[in-house]
Amino acid sequence: MLVTPVLEHRTPQPYVAIPAHLHREELADRVPPLLVELNEWIESHGFAPGGPPFVRYVVVNYNNDMLEIEVGAPVTSIVSGDERVKGGVLPGGQYATLMHRGPYTRLVDTTAELLAWGRANRIAWQVHEQSNVTTWQGRIEHYLSGPADALNPERWRTEVAILMAVPQ
Repeated sequence: MLVTPVLEHRTPQPYVAIPAHLHREELADRVPPLLVELNEWIESHGFAPGGPPFVRYVVVNYNNDMLEIEVGAPVTSIVSGDERVKGGVLPGGQYATLMHRGPYTRLVDTTAELLAWGRANRIAWQVHEQSNVTTWQGRIEHYLSGPADALNPERWRTEVAILMAVPQ
């Protein structure tokens, strides 16, 4: 399939998130309750949401399929967080984005298409790779619509965004 990502410059974005270490196969079971917990935390602390929730992939270990992720949500100002929820800032810069339509089980295919487009176009990502472990500066799935919005998974929309490296 030919894909043409949208390239866009993004400014740094404050967010709050719950970090998680999990196996790739646990994503579908672990992320939804973390999103609920994070939303309750945001509401109980009186913060204004600044956009759709997301999962930020921080480390992907291809040796054992373990992930370090952050289940997050943008906020309108910098937040310090607490022992459970951390505050941070999504990095600004040039992102390549691709819209995924359909169930989350197919997100891996959309991400693979975006990465393949990058290889074909000699795009470098802001990553550090060593021993089959990738640390991403900005690899994010924004959940624009999902189970709460549409019962039919084919109507769900997720934006996959990856931070591009600045040409040297």
